[in-house]
Amino acid sequence: MISEEQIEELDINGNIIAIHPKSELKKRMFIHRCSLVIPRTFDNKFLLSKRSKTQYPFPDTWICCIGGKVLVGETYLEGAIRESIEEVNLSLELEEVCSFFYDTEEYKSFFKVYTTKEQIDPNQLKPNPEEIQYIQAFTRQEIQEQIENDPEAFAPTFREAIKHFVSNLKYN
Repeated sequence: MISEEQIEELDINGNIIAIHPKSELKKRMFIHRCSLVIPRTFDNKFLLSKRSKTQYPFPDTWICCIGGKVLVGETYLEGAIRESIEEVNLSLELEEVCSFFYDTEEYKSFFKVYTTKEQIDPNQLKPNPEEIQYIQAFTRQEIQEQIENDPEAFAPTFREAIKHFVSNLKYN
């Protein structure tokens, strides 16, 4: 029998205060850990995903290409690599770009955001249709313009992540 994945509930300082099945987040939002990945591709572009219409939270919105909850016993990096395999069927070499804390009534998490160490060919990614409708490459300017023009098309957690990502990115 396969048991449900477990995640840690954290306090405001990042200390573990409880362990819950992942499904508990749908009943009650609590602070947890998430890893996000925005891969670099060619021509100074980054890959984003259009989230599945059935995924909770923030269905049918633009998000980081890859992302998810860090499981009990995983580091943020291990969580990011596991999510890349689950969501796009590829293990990626990653480097951390930034981290931030997000705390609203709707979502609460400590985030670490990664990018790929090398530019990747988007055709290598095979999106899991349960999680991702499709993947598209954008320049940083295109992302920022689209957020300004239609912020609701982007998950609120992504809008926060991209602010930190852009200001901490060491690539053009």
